[in-house]
Amino acid sequence: MASKSFSFAFLFLFFLCTFAAAEPCDNNRFRGGKTFDSCIDLPSLNCLLHWNFHSLTQTVDVALRRNSVDQKTRWMSWAINPHSKGMVGSQALVAFQKDDGTMVAYTSPITSYATQLQKGDLSFPVNGVSSIPEGNEMIMFATLALPANTTTVNHLWQEGPLAGNFPRMHPASLL
Repeated sequence: MASKSFSFAFLFLFFLCTFAAAEPCDNNRFRGGKTFDSCIDLPSLNCLLHWNFHSLTQTVDVALRRNSVDQKTRWMSWAINPHSKGMVGSQALVAFQKDDGTMVAYTSPITSYATQLQKGDLSFPVNGVSSIPEGNEMIMFATLALPANTTTVNHLWQEGPLAGNFPRMHPASLL
């Protein structure tokens, strides 16, 4: 998975300090009136990460926007690894479009390099996981609440092929 390591006093420092170059997302509106205060162009896979940090509840609303994608043949994922670097141990959000055109979005804990991105609960609360196709984009939404006293997490993002309605391993060259 493409990855980036960052430190934070909860996600706040990540969103405000690590990516100080992040620009407001005034021109990036979403269906249903969703808006985000901040966003960043991730360095690979034509992805943008949008977020709102809520200090009172210590939650973060996120949206991962994947551009130039054929939704019917690809899955996308964004994950946080709250305990180490790398893919194993990551807590992922996964989205893709099924053969019948409906969108699927769910959580998937990554426990090995041979993962099939099976549905499962994450190690922290996640709400509102959903996805939408929009033109040649796929957008995934969720609200995250990370464990207390988290000081460092790694985030990863990836895309890969589908076989029918099942995610398959991404090419190793995308690591």
